[in-house]
Amino acid sequence: MKKINFLFRRREKGVSIEELFTDIGWYINNESLNKIDFWEVPYKKINFPSLIKNILFSQKIKGLIHITGDIHYVAINPLKKTILTIHDVGSAIRGHKFEKFSKKLIWFWLPGFFVNKITVISLHTQKEVLEIMPWVKHKIVVIPNPVNTTLEYYPKRFNSQNPKILHLGTKENKNLENTILGLKDIQCTLQIVGVLSSRQKSLLQKYGVNWENYFNLPYKEIKHLYENCDIVSFISKYEGFGMPIIEAQKVGRVIITSSQASIPEVAGNGAHFVNPEDIIEIKEGFLKLINDNNYRQELIDKGSINVERFSIKSIAKKYQTLYDSLI
Repeated sequence: MKKINFLFRRREKGVSIEELFTDIGWYINNESLNKIDFWEVPYKKINFPSLIKNILFSQKIKGLIHITGDIHYVAINPLKKTILTIHDVGSAIRGHKFEKFSKKLIWFWLPGFFVNKITVISLHTQKEVLEIMPWVKHKIVVIPNPVNTTLEYYPKRFNSQNPKILHLGTKENKNLENTILGLKDIQCTLQIVGVLSSRQKSLLQKYGVNWENYFNLPYKEIKHLYENCDIVSFISKYEGFGMPIIEAQKVGRVIITSSQASIPEVAGNGAHFVNPEDIIEIKEGFLKLINDNNYRQELIDKGSINVERFSIKSIAKKYQTLYDSLI
C-alpha cells in the first residue's frame, strides 16, 4: 500500500478546495490500493512565524505530500517529496510592488524550485504559471477539478415570473456590482452567497433588486440553493477554474457566465456567455434565459454532457497515475 498525504490550509466554512480534495481522497481510498491521509496546517495567519511553523509541521508527515492549494510555501522543503496544486495566479499576486515580489518569491518561485510536480486545474492556469515560472514546464500536469459527488440532477419547474438567481461570491472578481446593474428592472430574487460590503448593499437598495444573503454555509446548504434556484449567475472577471459552472451543470441549472479567463474552457458549450464589463449584454443575457424556454433547455442539456468530463472517477484516476509516478 502506498501512502499519500493531502495537506490542507487551515479550514474555513464554505470553501470548495477542501470539499473537492476530500472527495478525491475518499474515492482513492475506496477504489485503489493507495492510502490517503488528511492533514491540516495548524496556523492560518499569513506572517513569517506562522509560515515557518507550518513548514516545520509538514516535516513530521511521512510519505508523499500533496499540498492541495493556497499554502504553496509549504513546498519549500528539500527533505520531502511534494506535489503542489495551483488553483490560480491572478488572485494571489496583488498589492504594491514589494508585496507582489514577496508573494511571487514565497508562493511561487521557491516552491516551484523545490516541488517535484505541479498540478494546475486548467490550461489557463498553466499559462499563467509558466508566465511567472517558465522553468517549471517539465513539472506541470493539468488535472481539472472534479464536480462535487453529493450533487445530482435535480429537476425543477422554471419560474419565469420571479426567477431565483443564485450568485456565488462577493469578492471583486465575482462582479456582483455589474450583475446588480444588469438585473435592474428585472423581476427576480437575487440569492447572494458571500459577505456583502456596504457598497453592494447600497447598490441593491438603490436599484430595487429583491435579494437574499447567505454566508458561512456548509456545503449541504449550498447544494440546497443550487437545487432550488432557477438560474446560476457567475459573471466573474477572473477565475482559475470556476467550480460553480460545473456544479450548476450537474444539478441541471442554466448558467450565465463570463467569456474571460478559464471559464469558456470549463463551461464548454453548456452556458450563456457575456462580457462581464458590458451591463447591457448582461441584462440581455438574463432576459434571454428567462424568456426563451428552448434555448434555456438546450444549454441545460449541453451542460449535463459537459460536466461528465469532471467526474470524480476520471479526475481521481489522473491523480493516481501521477502518484504512481512518484512513489
